[in-house]
Amino acid sequence: TVEKMADKAFSEGNSAADYSGSFRRYLDRIFFNQGGANRGVVSDGYVYLLRGGTLITVLPVPQKYRSVQPKERTS
Repeated sequence: TVEKMADKAFSEGNSAADYSGSFRRYLDRIFFNQGGANRGVVSDGYVYLLRGGTLITVLPVPQKYRSVQPKERTS
């Protein structure tokens, strides 16, 4: 179900800050254009946008960005 997919995305997905370059700019543009979104994550080929704790929309990651990997996290 969509709820299970969203829960998984928000617990295991990556935020826009985990990416760089043109994919990061694409994500920033999506957040800006979806005026009410205050959180978003990328998971399993989709971008999930939320306002507070409410899922606003789910968008597919464009084909040209599907192979982009998040930056390695440093501890």
